[in-house]
Amino acid sequence: MAATKAGPKRPSASRRWETAGERFIGVGGPEISFFDMAAMLARHLPSLADRVPARELSDEEVREAAKTEPALRDAALRGQIPMISNDKARRVLGWQPRPVATTITDTADNLIKHGLVTP
Repeated sequence: MAATKAGPKRPSASRRWETAGERFIGVGGPEISFFDMAAMLARHLPSLADRVPARELSDEEVREAAKTEPALRDAALRGQIPMISNDKARRVLGWQPRPVATTITDTADNLIKHGLVTP
């Protein structure tokens, strides 16, 4: 295992037996809701702000949307706002993330740069 200025380099998740079949969310900072992420993108890319949600759905709206949107079914069943968290990646992998705002806005900029999202 190689060492870096930050200390010994840990093997990647794909090379560690205890992470086989596991999924990790790579986002920095505290937990964040999908709506908060959308608001962050709207502030960063004001010319595209009309393409992200402008308000958070009520519980009743989530339950209704879950009838046709599989991604919302879990939230409707649990009755709570889905949050993005990196706790598992920090705990299991010893991962230290970049700030969430930097990660999200850099991702948006790269999607535009590579033509995957059109301005």
